[in-house]
Amino acid sequence: MKISERIFRANYAIRDNAVLAEVEKLKKSGRTIFELNIGDPGGMEGAYGFAVPKHIVAAYVAALKSGKNEGYATSQGDIFLRKTIQKDALSRGIRDVNVENIVTGQGVSEIIDFLFASLLDKGKNVVLPRPDYPLYTALAGYYEGDVRYYDLDPENNWEPRPEQIAGLIDENTIAVILINPNNPTGTAYDAPLLKRIISAVSKAGGNCVPIISDEIYRELRFSGKHVPLASLSTTLPIITFDGLSKNHYAPGYRLGCAIFSNFCKKDCACLMDAVTKLGGFRLSANKPAQHAYRAALEDRAKNAAIYARHLKQLKARTKYAYSRLKKIPGISVDEPKGAFYILPKASGPWKNDKEFQLALLREAGVLVVPGSGFAMDPKGLYFRVVTLPPVPAQKKAYDALEEFMKKHLGK
Repeated sequence: MKISERIFRANYAIRDNAVLAEVEKLKKSGRTIFELNIGDPGGMEGAYGFAVPKHIVAAYVAALKSGKNEGYATSQGDIFLRKTIQKDALSRGIRDVNVENIVTGQGVSEIIDFLFASLLDKGKNVVLPRPDYPLYTALAGYYEGDVRYYDLDPENNWEPRPEQIAGLIDENTIAVILINPNNPTGTAYDAPLLKRIISAVSKAGGNCVPIISDEIYRELRFSGKHVPLASLSTTLPIITFDGLSKNHYAPGYRLGCAIFSNFCKKDCACLMDAVTKLGGFRLSANKPAQHAYRAALEDRAKNAAIYARHLKQLKARTKYAYSRLKKIPGISVDEPKGAFYILPKASGPWKNDKEFQLALLREAGVLVVPGSGFAMDPKGLYFRVVTLPPVPAQKKAYDALEEFMKKHLGK
């Protein structure tokens, strides 16, 4: 059987099948593996302690028990949820929000797929951050589009240079991707930088190239307040991503949304038709989860204490990870401002980051994701860790990492 070439154009390092097979082999041999690879607050069968807030669970259960949510939802998302998303977005300062210009999906990942399928062809390009979130690069390759990377600068808190973004835009650019707060660096961007990015993209693209603003971590900033990109412009087309998975600690519920702002009526209608057409192929997003998402947005303020407790816990764990990493010989690291990721850099005898990843896994039992999985130079020896595990579990992982680094650096 011949497999389609598109499969080989798309890779996703976070769930690398060959590495996961190696992990299972080591576990079967009795080895303990410290898994710092997947950003899943509900992972490890709840061992991380980030339970989905009870009002969201209650809404999901009520939707199931009602007997009224067993059929398909609409392909775009049921109107009750889109009205709730509209109200929430307006309350956060997003200026152009119409219920007809909102689409829901089985997580933001599905919506990215729909957008790229609708916009990318051979000869078209998308402008991505480097390091990237690998799904964007994977799907760009899958749909035969070209990728142009702008660099997040490790010497400047992983911030992008707006002028570099502008220089990558041409008549074949379908969108610029911005991830804020950022995965995999943990950086959070403030309003002055966002305004400079909007200005640069507006001028380079003539207000015809949209920014896709991935804000799935918007509630996970450790200081300051998140500023929605679409609150800062009334002219540049912006697609804002949001959802249950990270902001509400419910990744398994698979419910996300996209809000289309500042599009001309004709362009938005064409794009919404394309996206909802693709949505129709899978019929609908999870209907009971739509009720859970409505409760998440409507009742967040009433349940502020649980969100504050989760964020305090996450901040403390991230602070611990950063404090440990910066003291380990051969590791350099920048302090994250949000989300639950850090992207350290190693130095040592390894030829590339994949060799480092596998040596660390086999010798120390610590599983990380190599920086090349996020489009970084493999020789840079960057790697991503997640900061979700409790401090005692992290301590064991970083003790093992420290011993591993000292051994290979002769210290």
